[in-house]
Amino acid sequence: MLAKESMANFCAEALVILIKLLGLGLIAGFLYGVHILVLSLDIVKNSLIAGSLTGIVDVALCLMFIGFALIVYAIKLRSSAMHELKKLMRRHLFRLQ
Repeated sequence: MLAKESMANFCAEALVILIKLLGLGLIAGFLYGVHILVLSLDIVKNSLIAGSLTGIVDVALCLMFIGFALIVYAIKLRSSAMHELKKLMRRHLFRLQ
């Protein structure tokens, strides 16, 4: 019973992480599209507005990629922590028997 509940919790957390990654990917794709659109506009190419817009979009894209890296790092840390917890529980259960 406990194993089923922990597996369900793990699957729910994995689904939440995948949804966050998908959301970050969609936002990053949208920002990159805006960046390309602003760069391709000939009317505002040399204006201050276009420069500031591309700068803002570039900063937002950098923050998105940092977010991707942090989420992947958190997943890696979580999986290693779960592995250590499983080893500890196995040792404890072995001692109880």
